[in-house]
Amino acid sequence: MWVADKPTALNPMNDSTTKQLHLITRRQLASRWSSSIGTIKRRERAGLLPVVTLGGNRARYRLSDVEAYEALTTISKGNSVAPRPTNRRAI
Repeated sequence: MWVADKPTALNPMNDSTTKQLHLITRRQLASRWSSSIGTIKRRERAGLLPVVTLGGNRARYRLSDVEAYEALTTISKGNSVAPRPTNRRAI
């Protein structure tokens, strides 16, 4: 996806808008986090990671969402420790 770096009359996007529109695939995210695609899907199903569905089986993730998730966890640089979902029932 190509987006101009500077806002213009034809492309009024600034850096924050561009970052929100930048999408990455499951494979790219798994590589970034040094984890499996299955792990990415589990975090998605648990509601920990917002997903953008493009139709069919194509899922993408906003880079801004990924970076926000990384800021709340120790995922970055291959250290894969994620917060547990809090919606589990107490025994």
